Amino acid sequence: MDRKSSVVARYYAYMALSTLGFLIPVWVVLLDDARGFTYTQISVLDVVFFGTILVAELPTGYLGDRIGRRNALAISSVAIGLAATAFGVAESFESFLVVYVVWGVAQTFRTGNDSAWLYDALVRYGEPESFTRVRGRGLAVFLATNAVTSVAGGYLYAMDPTYPFYATGVVNVLGGVVVATLPEAVVDDADRFTLREARVALSRLAAPSLRGFLVYAALFYAVGWSVDLFVQPISLDAGLDAVELGYLYALLVGASALASNYAGVLAERVGVARLLHGAPVVLGVAFVVLGLSPLAAVPVFLLMRVLLNVTTPVAEGYLNDRTPSLGRATVLSAFSMAVSLASIPVKLASGPLADATTLFVTIGALGVLLLVGSAVVFAVGRPVEDGVPARVVESD
Repeated sequence: MDRKSSVVARYYAYMALSTLGFLIPVWVVLLDDARGFTYTQISVLDVVFFGTILVAELPTGYLGDRIGRRNALAISSVAIGLAATAFGVAESFESFLVVYVVWGVAQTFRTGNDSAWLYDALVRYGEPESFTRVRGRGLAVFLATNAVTSVAGGYLYAMDPTYPFYATGVVNVLGGVVVATLPEAVVDDADRFTLREARVALSRLAAPSLRGFLVYAALFYAVGWSVDLFVQPISLDAGLDAVELGYLYALLVGASALASNYAGVLAERVGVARLLHGAPVVLGVAFVVLGLSPLAAVPVFLLMRVLLNVTTPVAEGYLNDRTPSLGRATVLSAFSMAVSLASIPVKLASGPLADATTLFVTIGALGVLLLVGSAVVFAVGRPVEDGVPARVVESD
């Protein structure tokens, strides 16, 4: 195995050990059923999480460029492991607030840095064009591991509600050990990232060529992942128990893994612009259908997971192609921050709406929001440029 293959293999191992699968099928069950929280309270916790990301994303993205992206990823894995363990034992709403803040900060050390590290590693080996393929397969490994551990998580929860969270803590700490063996991107002292360069990097997202894409993608991911919150309570209302939820999530995440694995192929065949333009429209229509027909729940949830995950490496690749290496983590962190910003009002509205009406009415309303918002962005201009994206060439 050559050095590049060894690095990619360890990257895949890191992605596998970053799994949250043990807790994915039961975390809302713990909050809703075991702790007795309302949808409004759960949404507030999510708002705190995304608000923390909003505040911490740029500083940690900047730190990732300064202290090294590998080191930032190691910090993130260990901190997420500790937060997951605390999630399982927390009892009061105030305790969960603290856990969500810690988890939010830990997550920001990962977002942006993982994608930027991989892109720079592939550039180092002269293969930047393989980013979407490797990133897509890495996400597929992550999702496939989530699928397997989701089944185990259901059984663990049936044994003791804390066990899935302990298991998540252990594997993520091990992931921190693995990521510490990866090579760090070498940055000359003359090229160290400064605050001035951070402002320049962020100005790229405000450029007309990326502004529409930023708004369009942020709305898509904010609405999509907000609906994901309701999968578990809808499943419980349909009569599923924790073990059956594990198998359901194995199906959902397994389909996501398959889609993510073929993200590069799909982008090449369909086209980046067509894929990123079409996904929000298709998902918005699906949510409206689910709001009118609860029998469509499983197909719509499958479609939702596939669209959210198949577009992630394509959207990241689109940004990477338009961002120089120095500051790439900060730009990607800013993109994550935009998603967090868009998620806050969506969460604040969807939780109380679900408490006041029904989960299906709320999902239908979110579908309308996604369709109307997408139409408004398109009325201003096409969010994604047509054709093969141009490579960014760094000046000396």
